[in-house]
Amino acid sequence: MTPWKYRYVAGIIVLALVVVSYIIFSPLVLAK
Repeated sequence: MTPWKYRYVAGIIVLALVVVSYIIFSPLVLAK
């Protein structure tokens, strides 16, 4: 892969992890 493609894919993965973490942990924090 070229560097910009790798950076693009890595950015999508990180963004997806952040969104999933927010969806999972948000209800737990609000429940408290």
